[in-house]
Parts: sequence; structure tokens; C-alpha cells
Amino acid sequence: MNTTFIKIFCIFFLLYFQSTSIIMAKSRTNVISEFKQALLKNDKKLMQSYVTEGVELPTFQKEKPIHEIKIVPSPKEDTTILISYFKGTNNEFTVGFILKIVTKNNKISQINQIYDDNPLMKEATIVKEYEMKCKEHILTPTKFPFEIHEFQGYIYNDYLNLQYYNEDINGIFKITVSPVQNKLGFYVHRRAKFYSLKNNIKALYNPHFDSAYKLIFQQNGFQYTIAIGNKRYIQGKYNVKDLIQIAESMN
Repeated sequence: MNTTFIKIFCIFFLLYFQSTSIIMAKSRTNVISEFKQALLKNDKKLMQSYVTEGVELPTFQKEKPIHEIKIVPSPKEDTTILISYFKGTNNEFTVGFILKIVTKNNKISQINQIYDDNPLMKEATIVKEYEMKCKEHILTPTKFPFEIHEFQGYIYNDYLNLQYYNEDINGIFKITVSPVQNKLGFYVHRRAKFYSLKNNIKALYNPHFDSAYKLIFQQNGFQYTIAIGNKRYIQGKYNVKDLIQIAESMN
């Protein structure tokens, strides 16, 4: 009698646990699917409704509408991967962003953006590496002379080089950062002019620099050289005001 009862109880428990697991899996799948649809619609209010209070949504590029999102399972039961795709002008598909999503109690409790085709994500990585090397905060621009399509950056000895590109207009925007080695006056050439940035920081502009529009300033022990070029090939004209606006946007 007792053996039979134990067997019945075990079977009931296993069936209950299995059905509960299936319901939880379905609930998780539903919330992910609904969040995916909200992403495709770019409906932030709807997206937020599937997220636990306090969890911030990633920032997505507005100028590139999402064409497709694939849901990829993860080895962890509570984790799902979303991969978005953009459709280019030549009908080519490129990976947009990759999200790692964790669900709990039928809500999204964590969102990590583990890949973003935004070129400035690469900028953040290389700048962070340089900051760790020199143990100082490095200024980066929030204003650019043109739309950035591609970014390349590297560290060479004590120098940080950040290069931003726009192939459509043959534009190159370059920032070089290094510890101060000489006073700003050392770089004065014929017809060079000094300007004042916010916080009374001096900047040096050389209008006759051949290959680029170039501005130099020094702050907190570092020298920043910002340049827009190549003068000969870039579409559009720039001047010292453009460079000053960029320099003053750096934080």
C-alpha cells in the first residue's frame, strides 16, 4: 500500500514539475517574442512593458530600421540571444546588434548589448584601453563634422589615434591624443592663430596646414590634435569654427 502510494506520488510530482517547466518555458518564449515585435516596431513604451522596473533599454540607431530579428536559444534556460539584421541599399544584410536577454518571472530582468555595428562602440573600447594604460580620463567628441560610417583606432606607445571615416564625402576626421611634451607655442607656424575654448583653454589653429583643417589644445596633461581632411578630396568646406565646436563638445 505504502509502495503504491509512493509511486503514485512520484508520478504526480514528475508530471506537475514537467508541466510547470513547460508553462514557464512557454511564458519565457512569449515575452521574448512580444519584446521582439516591439523592437521591430521601435515602440519603446511597449518594450518597457516587458522589462522589469529599473532595467534600461539599450540605445539603437534610428537611421537604420531593423529588417529582421532572429531568436537564438542559449545553453542557459533563462537566457536568450536576439540577433538583428539591417538591409542595405544593395539588398545586402548586415548584423545590426546582438542582445543577451535574461528572463525571470515572465519579465525581462537583464539586457546586455554584446554587439552593435555602431562604429562608436569600437571607439569606446580603444579609449577605455588607453585610459587604463595612462590611468587618466580621456576626452572624446560628442559632435562630429559629418556622419560617421567607419571607425579605426589604435594605441602606439603613448599615443592614441582615433580615425573616423565617411566614404560618401571622402571625409576623414582624426584625433590624436598624447601626454603633453611641449608648450602650445612650440607648434606655432606662420599665420597660426590662438583661440579660446570654454573654460579659457587655449587652442592653436593653423589655416595653412596643407592636408587638413587642424586644431591643437592641451588639457589635464594631455595634448589633443583634431583634424578634418583631406582638404584636397573631402566634399565640403570647414573652418576653425567647426573645429572649435568639436573641441568644446569633447568630454
